[in-house]
Amino acid sequence: MLILRNDRLNGCIVSSGTTPNIDWETSGFSGQFLHRIKITGPIGLEERLPVYRATLDISKSKDYFALVDNRDGHEDTMSYPVMLRLCELFLEAGVKNICTAIVTSNERYKDITKLSSAVATLKNLRFENTTTADFAEAEKFILSRLREA
Repeated sequence: MLILRNDRLNGCIVSSGTTPNIDWETSGFSGQFLHRIKITGPIGLEERLPVYRATLDISKSKDYFALVDNRDGHEDTMSYPVMLRLCELFLEAGVKNICTAIVTSNERYKDITKLSSAVATLKNLRFENTTTADFAEAEKFILSRLREA
């Protein structure tokens, strides 16, 4: 689905979608894309793959930016094999740099992002992340990285 309209972050909405337990919206910013992903239920690899495939098809960039909103605290099944599969997906799409901001009050996400960073490094991907319970802080982080790209 192609939607063109202005959003509050001065980007242009280029795509959006809904899959079981995940809603997303992609905005274009001067040749880069920000994927705003809202977790609406428990997620694992099966729920993630369609979203990442769709957003990677849109991006066509070496950089991948995502603002992941899990303020509702839905269960997230993330494991080493899942991380490896996601890294392979990013590499297949030509991505070299991944930058995410995750909004959650779940302290476990900090451990997940540490492991994700190690797996990304193992796969020769650059991974930068912040995890916070403050949506405005996450938004500020991801927008600052988008401006630097």
